[in-house]
Amino acid sequence: DVRACAYSWRRLKREPAASDQPRYLRQRSLTIVALVWSIRNLILLSIPRRFARSMKLHYETFVRKPSQTTKQLATRLELRGHEALWYGDNEVQISSSSHIFAGNPIRVQHGRIRIRNDDEWRTKMPLRQQRYVFALSLLALWMLGYLGIHSAQTKAIEPERLVGERAG
Repeated sequence: DVRACAYSWRRLKREPAASDQPRYLRQRSLTIVALVWSIRNLILLSIPRRFARSMKLHYETFVRKPSQTTKQLATRLELRGHEALWYGDNEVQISSSSHIFAGNPIRVQHGRIRIRNDDEWRTKMPLRQQRYVFALSLLALWMLGYLGIHSAQTKAIEPERLVGERAG
């Protein structure tokens, strides 16, 4: 959700690679976050045209049953070696070299990590800010299936039916 992303970028977070001196990640404006989120996600919509096999997976679907969803993705993409990484449905073993998402402080964590829905923004982000970010991202939200007729379908999707699978 673009609002969750905007809220996250407004939180003060310590730079994980910082040494003894506390350094913090740069906070981003709501406008920049909304526009960058929209552009990145709209670019991702072009993936099905560039690859023989692709799948779109909404965050909400993934955090509901991360282990099951990951196993289904791995099976469909014919990837091996994911089974031993999971403890139950929402805890995963991350090696120190496999989690490198830029910008997210969790990228340097390793070991046993619990995957959970992070919806703190719903109660802590001012409603005015939520509405502003939402309005800036309307086109992307609609194209990604979060609004209109696709919205109800997205909420109902279980991991067994991954969003937007395309086989070529």
